Amino acid sequence: MTKEELLWGFRRERGCLFHGSWIRIPYGHKLVSPVRGEVFASSDPAIAILKAVFRNNARNLGYPMFIEEDRNNLKLEILGPKSDTIVGHGYVYVIDDASGFVRDPNSNWQYSRRVASQEGVSFSRRIAVTIADFPYLVEVRP
Repeated sequence: MTKEELLWGFRRERGCLFHGSWIRIPYGHKLVSPVRGEVFASSDPAIAILKAVFRNNARNLGYPMFIEEDRNNLKLEILGPKSDTIVGHGYVYVIDDASGFVRDPNSNWQYSRRVASQEGVSFSRRIAVTIADFPYLVEVRP
């Protein structure tokens, strides 16, 4: 079983959402976003894995906001990467309590929740992932 399949199981059984990050957050701490006041999450494990192993510090990370059911359009285009854009490893945080999250109407997988900087969002599991856990096409262009 792949890590993506494991995460899909959590989604099917519990309606979990996922947050991907290259930062290791200790258990007992919460997901926070002090800059924007929003925590973003995905209902699609592949997107959370993508966000865990690729930093959003390139000129552009391009991926579909609507993923087709057959997943044929799921690919990542990295324009103008920096030396640390491809982190290669990170973590997917499993959010069991999706209350307060709102789906972005311009996406079929992105959710967000406004939080006070000290409030944060709890997670139940932290799954370590690597770039090998993202089996979709990645195109890198200067």
